[in-house]
Amino acid sequence: MKDHIFAHLNPDLLPRVFPTYILLAYNITRYVEIIPGWGWTSTLKTVKGMDFWAYCFEAKTTISRPQTPQQYWKLRYDLLRDISQLILDRGNIEVAPKLITDLDYETPYLVTSGYKDDPNYYKKRGFPGRSDRGWDPWDEVTSNNPKLIFMYYIHLAMYNTRETIVQENTDYPKVIELYDYVVDYLKTNYDWDVAKIAER
Repeated sequence: MKDHIFAHLNPDLLPRVFPTYILLAYNITRYVEIIPGWGWTSTLKTVKGMDFWAYCFEAKTTISRPQTPQQYWKLRYDLLRDISQLILDRGNIEVAPKLITDLDYETPYLVTSGYKDDPNYYKKRGFPGRSDRGWDPWDEVTSNNPKLIFMYYIHLAMYNTRETIVQENTDYPKVIELYDYVVDYLKTNYDWDVAKIAER
């Protein structure tokens, strides 16, 4: 936890974020079945306990403790994603002002790949989508939630290096511009280098 989690956090951002207990558990899993006979087992994590968080990193099934730098990075990202959401939810950081003033939250946007060249395609408009799975159609962009877009940019910075972001968004300069702005905003105002988390 010290090297993979706390090394990437500014202590000043953590009041009211952590619970009384953080449980690192063994063999707490859940089986998810989509259709009868087909599903998967995954380790369980929760940050919603009354006074605890619980994480399971290893189980009796095929789930083993991280071994490679890539596996440790993915686990680190998952934990820091939860923590960053709580840092924002607790009001320990403010939404970057440019995400409130420079984005159009009123005009309907398009998300399907067939509209990639349309000026209202979400990335052309500067909305990055979720870092680990593209756009989530259940998350609506409205004038009430620039906070959501701010969180998406934080997660994007944690998940991908700048080099990858530039490569994947050559047609979407607004995404690159706002990524750079958010990274600089957090570094300048909160001494928090979120881009460092993306380093494998």
